[in-house]
Amino acid sequence: MSDINDNGVISGTAVVSQGNSFFRIATVVDSKGITTLSGMDGSTYAGGINSSNQVAVTYDRQGFYLVPTVWASSTTNTITILNEPFATGVAINDQGSVAGSVDISGKQTAAVWKNNQLNILGSLYSDTSQSASINNQDWVVGHSFKYDGGNASHATLWRDGEMIDLGTLGGRYSYANSINDLGDIVGYSQYSLHDYLANATLWSNGQTVDLGSLANAGSKALDINNHGLVVGSSYLDQNSNDTAAVLWENGVLKDINTLVSPGSNWYLSSAIAVNNSGQIVGEGFYNGEKRIFMLSMVPEPVNNGMLLAGLGLIGLVRLRKKLNT
Repeated sequence: MSDINDNGVISGTAVVSQGNSFFRIATVVDSKGITTLSGMDGSTYAGGINSSNQVAVTYDRQGFYLVPTVWASSTTNTITILNEPFATGVAINDQGSVAGSVDISGKQTAAVWKNNQLNILGSLYSDTSQSASINNQDWVVGHSFKYDGGNASHATLWRDGEMIDLGTLGGRYSYANSINDLGDIVGYSQYSLHDYLANATLWSNGQTVDLGSLANAGSKALDINNHGLVVGSSYLDQNSNDTAAVLWENGVLKDINTLVSPGSNWYLSSAIAVNNSGQIVGEGFYNGEKRIFMLSMVPEPVNNGMLLAGLGLIGLVRLRKKLNT
């Protein structure tokens, strides 16, 4: 899955088989069930979703080239193709502006479509750039890539015509993954030229903050809401690719698995997105099988503060602690 909006609607991409072939299709999940984008003759990949349930989609036209698309998923199922070949759409704000990238002379370059008009954002360097998130002020974050023998990327903010290098924690590279409406940005950054590890990073009010990780093994921040709640994943060991879903609440790192009731048969590996109600979606394993999950706040007088729902599964699992968001 890719995102969750303030209506609790989730966007993502499903793999569908057709004969001996497999293709991917943009999908939304809400209280009524699962809706898939129909009427397209190739694979579609869902990115972000806004409060009007419009989804930023990348449309793969039979494998020939990618086209950014806006899908109004829960209204008239309207599909708007932005008519820019060799481009992607990854995020969308409440005004309908779409952030993505477009091919310029063979190099992918960050871009935004406002009122269906293409605006090239550029790169910090002469090489490629990609956008990852857009807020309701049309500020875009992503990264600029530099081929200098070390293949360094720097987290980048495009704001009101200005291109800003967000820097790193001290290493060669950083990536920005999400920006909220207050201008707070999260991603991850290498924290030393002498260490390959990277930690989740917050850029806020001109400060670059190392958010830390579990077992000092590295972490990634993937999303931030307007209340400053940050979600992502943290590696469990420097010699392993195993991760745990985590959140940072008021700067404090928490393993979400420690909030799940014992015996739930869930293991949560990554928290991917969070909305302004504190609902979190991510990936994990239920009885050893990969699933997506959604965490929701539940009102008092229920003793436990959140519920864990396995999408497509029956049943809810209560969490032991309340999260103050």
